[in-house]
Parts: sequence; structure tokens; C-alpha cells
Amino acid sequence: QEERVVIIESKSIHAYLSQMEEMGEEREDYDSLWGYSISKTEDCMPFYQYPEYEFETTDEFTNIQLT
Repeated sequence: QEERVVIIESKSIHAYLSQMEEMGEEREDYDSLWGYSISKTEDCMPFYQYPEYEFETTDEFTNIQLT
């Protein structure tokens, strides 16, 4: 059985485009890469738009007693 190897790199779009340029690619060919070239991503789906809370949070810890 042949094993599969997956390599994952985490890098910014800027770093990716720079790497592509170093490999001889034209940056302009990637201008529409998910809208990142103009700092705009896709709209957030309504599912992820949470309603406003009916309360305010506090920075104060009330459930901890320090001795």
C-alpha cells in the first residue's frame, strides 16, 4: 500500500505571491485570488452573523477568590 504525504504551509497571501514571482510567475495573473489583492474577502454568510447580546461583559472576575 502506498502512503500519502501531505505538506501544509501556512503563509500570507503576500508571501505566496512573492514566492510565485520568484518562480517566474506574473503577480498580475493572481490579482483576482479571492479578492485578497484588494484586501477584500467574500461576504460573511448570515449563518455566522450572530445577534447582539442583551447584556454587557465585564473584565472583573467574580468567581475567583485570591488568598
